[in-house]
Amino acid sequence: MSRNRPDTFVVGGVSYDLTHTAGFVRQCVTKYAPNGLSVLCSFTHHCFTRDGATDNPNYTCEGESRNFCLDRYNDSLILPGLIVTYLDNCQAMKIYRTKDKNGAAKLMILNDPQLNQPYFVYFDLTRSNSKYADVKMTVASAFRKTRYKPQDYAKLGTELDRVIGSIPKLRNKKRPKK
Repeated sequence: MSRNRPDTFVVGGVSYDLTHTAGFVRQCVTKYAPNGLSVLCSFTHHCFTRDGATDNPNYTCEGESRNFCLDRYNDSLILPGLIVTYLDNCQAMKIYRTKDKNGAAKLMILNDPQLNQPYFVYFDLTRSNSKYADVKMTVASAFRKTRYKPQDYAKLGTELDRVIGSIPKLRNKKRPKK
């Protein structure tokens, strides 16, 4: 979780828990890294807020004012589990190169039955500087998209494991003992 992000957030007298966006580390076995790579996944506040009326922003984090979105918040409750599923099945999952306005360079389109609409998740993958992970995955934004043409994406995707496996590891990285 961001250093500046609280564990809870209050809107209209209702307290919302944000600990599910704290992030996690997950092992990802790819055909390009058969011994596995550890992926540190973190989430920005764009996963539960949206751009809105500038006269009434009700969430400020890291100097950016946005509006809390109950729909995005509710979807974000299952987002970490969806990401885990994606990482666990990375050899079968496709991602797409894109350029989100928040700077994310990758997109995954999730068609989960709980969401009843395509769920667009924009993220970046970089080499991690953490001693706990090889790769850092930052989920920049996530939202349902009503206008979506699957045929526009059908042949464009790249397997997630290919992209994760191509991120070079740091040399001489020492893991803490468990």
